[in-house]
Amino acid sequence: MTSEPSTPHWHGYAWNGPRCRPGSDPGPRVTPEDAQPLDIEAQLKRIAETATVFTTHRTVDDAYAWLEATLQQYPRAARTPLPRDVLADARARLERGGEVDWFYYSLDGRYVTRTLDICPSTHGGGCQQP
Repeated sequence: MTSEPSTPHWHGYAWNGPRCRPGSDPGPRVTPEDAQPLDIEAQLKRIAETATVFTTHRTVDDAYAWLEATLQQYPRAARTPLPRDVLADARARLERGGEVDWFYYSLDGRYVTRTLDICPSTHGGGCQQP
């Protein structure tokens, strides 16, 4: 990890589980590491440890575009709230300098997680590039 300047930006982390329809028997191919964590702390820890994509977004527009592309690539299985409402909420959070955490099942049965962490952190400390 390397330190970066303190210009506000977001680090994006992504993780997708295997295809598995909610409510179906996942069978032996799904390991505990692939299953949906039961609490938020476990979900955030998993993202930090096993994320398959690390991105850095310097602007709200770039961070928003990354989230929007996720919804296009992995549409939400649940349609409440509607994707445009989810995106509007995410944009509002980013514009306020906030963070975004998404955890949902996609239409193809994947458990999708996306996290955008603001950096430098509002909790103090320097920026640590993933």
